[in-house]
Amino acid sequence: MRIFRRPIVPVALIALTLGSQAVAQPLSQDYGINFFLDVPSRNLTGLATRSDGRLVVGPYLYPLAGELTADLLWDLVELPDGGWLVATGPTGEIHELTINAETRTFTSQLWAQLDNGQVFKLAPLPDGRVVAGTSPEGKVYLLDRTGTVLVRAALPVDSVFDLLPLDDGSVLLATGNPGRIYRLDVAAWVAADTPDTEPADDALPIGFTEFGRVRDRNVRRLALATDGRILAGSAPDGMLYRFTATGGEPEVLFEDNRAEITDISVAANGDVYAAVVASGTPGTTRIIQTTNLNPDPDEDAGKEPEPVPMIISPNPPSTFSGRSSVLYLPGGDGLAETVVSRGDLAIYRLLEQTDGTLLIAGGEDGDLVGYDPRNRRSLTYGGSPSAQITDLAPLTKDGPVVALLNNPTGLALIDYQGDSPRQARTRRLDLREPGRIGAVRFNRLREVAEADLQISLRANRGSDEREGWTPWTQTVNDRGAWTAPGLLGRYAEMRIELPAAIAADGQLDNARIFHLPQNRRPVLQAFRILSPNFSLIERPQPNQPAVSTLGQVIGIPAPTANTTNNNNGNDNRTANALLASQVVPDPGMQIVTWTINDPDGDALLATFSIRRDDAATWTDLVVDSPEAWLQFDRRGFADGIYFTRLTVRETAPRIAADRFEITFEADDLVIDHTPPRITAATVEATPEGWRVQVTGEDALSILAGADFMFNNGYRLTVEQPADGIRDGQVETFAVDVPLARTGTATAVEIQLHDTTGNRAVTRVMLAR
Repeated sequence: MRIFRRPIVPVALIALTLGSQAVAQPLSQDYGINFFLDVPSRNLTGLATRSDGRLVVGPYLYPLAGELTADLLWDLVELPDGGWLVATGPTGEIHELTINAETRTFTSQLWAQLDNGQVFKLAPLPDGRVVAGTSPEGKVYLLDRTGTVLVRAALPVDSVFDLLPLDDGSVLLATGNPGRIYRLDVAAWVAADTPDTEPADDALPIGFTEFGRVRDRNVRRLALATDGRILAGSAPDGMLYRFTATGGEPEVLFEDNRAEITDISVAANGDVYAAVVASGTPGTTRIIQTTNLNPDPDEDAGKEPEPVPMIISPNPPSTFSGRSSVLYLPGGDGLAETVVSRGDLAIYRLLEQTDGTLLIAGGEDGDLVGYDPRNRRSLTYGGSPSAQITDLAPLTKDGPVVALLNNPTGLALIDYQGDSPRQARTRRLDLREPGRIGAVRFNRLREVAEADLQISLRANRGSDEREGWTPWTQTVNDRGAWTAPGLLGRYAEMRIELPAAIAADGQLDNARIFHLPQNRRPVLQAFRILSPNFSLIERPQPNQPAVSTLGQVIGIPAPTANTTNNNNGNDNRTANALLASQVVPDPGMQIVTWTINDPDGDALLATFSIRRDDAATWTDLVVDSPEAWLQFDRRGFADGIYFTRLTVRETAPRIAADRFEITFEADDLVIDHTPPRITAATVEATPEGWRVQVTGEDALSILAGADFMFNNGYRLTVEQPADGIRDGQVETFAVDVPLARTGTATAVEIQLHDTTGNRAVTRVMLAR
């Protein structure tokens, strides 16, 4: 008995391997965690994420306990004597606050009641008086320290959006619909002794003069540049203007179609930052439609009224579909450069902190972000449970910052010093396949001790954000690997905790979470027992250069034509080489092939065995072969029907405890060395020639056909039985031969053969 392979090339080059990779690759995978992308704002406490993916020290955001009866909060200012005022809407109230940072509380009392709905802006004067700008009637108020209205004037505009006190005691007013900037001489206004003035047509009240005008509908924000010039931001065309100290015609520094300049910040070195908000949905609830009360006869003729921006509804949409950016103008005079860009976020306020970092407040998810100009990095801080943070005001020069919150209204304290652990929690991480979760590792810890870093993990086999999660599992650190043994799932979340007293420059680099996908069982896709009496001369694979591509190194496979499942190009070349191999006649030999698909790309070994139906013992024809075919000599086995068995087992790099071993019951193998028996053979003379017919039977195999060979040299083969279907172990084959073919022949030899190649022979004489 011969059982062998017949390679004609070195064994290392012959393989239709059972696994999906020619070289064993690690089965475990890892997921790269970029904290900037994978940690939402509201999942941060005392930490921040940086645009390079790191986790850094950030501020705490503590809600202040207290009651403030207002639907909308617009502006928070500090009075010269240390008190605080907050401008509200829509009932025209101004509240006085007392803020206690140590106890994180505040008290509030009504300070003034104005007769215009939205109080957008307050400007305290050095003598304790306060100027207030309102909407929708565009009124300006002067109040004393007790909240009593001293004088009031209505301007020919819809809204007063911003107030900018100047060193000479005057105040600049930014207005909307139309877009104007007015200069208010407070002393002249008070001296006119007109406590309640209404404009006549376009006439301005005494004490008010036009400083400048823009073609855009609204002047939203004002700022004083370090050189004394005036910066103005507009809406809805998103223009950033610059005026001389005396006003007049503006210079355009920046333009953005259909956007709002919501705030301007001037750094001590003269650099200018401007917040630009572009809404992705026109007419959102952040916009109130108004009409132009006093259209300009020249500039506004024929124009449709446009919306006044930044009127925030008490019931905003759940998400903001636009985009915000922060522009940087070096020296206040350079070309605008975008340094921060955020989708689905509306920026309301910019505040430069003492270390130069820009604090950025917005919504509609209570977002608090930042920008570090020294490192040119964007930051995300812990957000607010309210929808919007509409204003920021520092309590002291180097101390905490108070934030105004809307929807619901309230106050919060932004402080880098806290008394609770600093925490961060990732969003749901999709590991793509269910499996066993391994260790978490960080690229590097900077100024953070491993002993101070506490990590918890939880997992979910389903995709629901809320249900189906395992309990949080505290990990164990072993030389920089934080593990939670036994955690299974497709989705994971990670929670990080650090002490409050961490170093100010502490950083956690990007992390990776390692996992082993679920081991799926190999599947038998095809099994073939070829016709006997052939052997295979395997075609060698084409030589391939041993060069790895960048995609292979970083784990991104290059697309390969005609690939299915997870087979790679090497497998296809291997399979094609085998299918193109030469099959040659070889009496007694038998070829068997199979195709195994392993969804995980495991390396596989196969054992092929046979057992005669009346025997109890299996005979292994190949053991632990990495290939998917074999050939053997049938002549060493007795006649009979043999059961076949293919056992496939996973091997390295799959660890022994996780390896599957699958046994497939394959097609029966018929081994038949006995020729069929001819039961009848006849020759009948016909007018045209001869009709030759043979009938036979076989104990094991199907009869395949008959050869008819006349002794004059003429021969023919018939493989179609007389009943039309070749399907039995008893068949009749017949043929009609004309006299022109037989000539002088006197006998015919008949060979009856079965599907295993066995032949029975008989001879019949021709006689008329």
